[in-house]
This record gives sequence, C-alpha cells and structure tokens, in this order.
Amino acid sequence: MAPVIARPGRNAARHAKKAKEIRHVKGAIVWHEKQRLARKEKMKDQWEEKQSKLQRKRWEHEQITQVRRKALRNAAEDWKLGPLRPNRAVNVADGKYAVVSPAQVQKPEIPTKVWKMENAAREKRGIVPAYPLVVDDKKYFPIVKGDRVVVAKGTDKGKIGTVLSVVPRTHELIVQGVNLVRRHTTLLCTAP
Repeated sequence: MAPVIARPGRNAARHAKKAKEIRHVKGAIVWHEKQRLARKEKMKDQWEEKQSKLQRKRWEHEQITQVRRKALRNAAEDWKLGPLRPNRAVNVADGKYAVVSPAQVQKPEIPTKVWKMENAAREKRGIVPAYPLVVDDKKYFPIVKGDRVVVAKGTDKGKIGTVLSVVPRTHELIVQGVNLVRRHTTLLCTAP
C-alpha cells in the first residue's frame, strides 16, 4: 500500500499541525512515564530507609528499653521477697547469659543503600557525610583492626583504646578498655 501524500494546500498545513501535536503528546506521555518511574523508585528507597530505621528502633525498644524495665521490676520484686526471691539466672547452659541469648544482643543490619541515601541527604544539607562512606555499593571504613582511637561520645568520652574489631553490618567498633561493665565480686578466702 502506497503512503498517502498530502497535496499542498489547506489540508497539508492542517495535517502537519496535527502530526506535530501528536508527536508533542507522545513525547509528553513518555516524559511523564519516566517521571512516574523515577518517583516510584524514590518512594521505594524512602520506604526502605524508613523500614530500616523503624526496625532499628523496634530492636532498641524490645532489646534495651523493655529489658531494662523488666530488670528494674524484677529487682524491686526481689528486694521485697528478700531471701525467698526466685533464681532469675536460668538457661546458662543453653548458651544464654542470664536470660539473654547472643542473637538478641545483635543489632539489626543497616543496608548499604539506606546508608548511601543518608549520606546523600547529609551532603545536600551541607553536612559532612558520616562513615562508612559508600562507593559503588560498598562500605568503606577509615578505621581498621589495630588502630588507636579516641572515644568522642558517651560515658567513656576522651578514652583512648585499640580497635579489636570492626562490625560492618551495624557500623560499630569494639575498642579495648572502653564501655566495660564492672561487677561486684567478693573474695572468698579459705582458712589455712
């Protein structure tokens, strides 16, 4: 079938204008579709970031706040009961320390994509990005095992220690001699 050729005249200008409008509408549809996909991707990233933060808050509430409250209630109850108080340090043989398992102590992972978005937002506000830096979807820490560091925040602020290990999934360092818990111990002496 041969293409229809418009004769020059009144109809040719009308057809050209109509074809231009059609191209314009098609271009607008393509542009809006790209914008919609970009918005959808951005909303998905924001949702993932929010879920990560909520998961971390939920973990903190369940594993720190509620455990602390329960311990305080138990301590008050133990004080009231005196020598009749229950033995709360159970399941030690099952790999639990008192009543907390090692899995309960582990913080939830911070995804690389979420941390990359967090640093991008910090840069946009004019704030220096926080470590670890994310390049090509890999986390880079400036501190490695064996480095000497100074604690900048917390109760041990100003203490200097050696890094024993780096925990990349939660962005934490384990530093020698920092954040130690001392327990009251009694010395038992046997008579000679």
